[in-house]
Amino acid sequence: MTLPESLQLEPFNAEVETFASYLDQLEMFFETNNVPDDKVPTVITLLLVKTFALLTNLVESVEPKDKSFQELTAILEKQLNPNTLVISERFRFHKLNQTEGESVAEFCIQLKKLSTNCEFGHLLNDSLRDRFVCGLRSETIQKKL
Repeated sequence: MTLPESLQLEPFNAEVETFASYLDQLEMFFETNNVPDDKVPTVITLLLVKTFALLTNLVESVEPKDKSFQELTAILEKQLNPNTLVISERFRFHKLNQTEGESVAEFCIQLKKLSTNCEFGHLLNDSLRDRFVCGLRSETIQKKL
């Protein structure tokens, strides 16, 4: 079955997304397209050459196609989503300021993106609000807020 262009899934690209978010998309792709239980061929097909080479080096004494979907994704997730230190993630979050030429919407998106590994919990909205106000370039807007 040929899928409409809108249902195609781009290969994983570590430069633009986390592997965890890609796995979420991948699961929805499998569900939408009724991918059979053996998801290994599909996931291998959806890897960039660079990522496939990495995976090949990480699996021990077998080919990636001989591993289960869960094993492959666990191997890739461990390598591509290394444990982050909450303190370093919060440092990056609290140092972010709106740059010249960056719209308020773009700045807000950057803040939300940086907050994902900060483990703010129930303080997330307060932290986003505070950093948003403090990080704005315009003092006039800061005072109004």
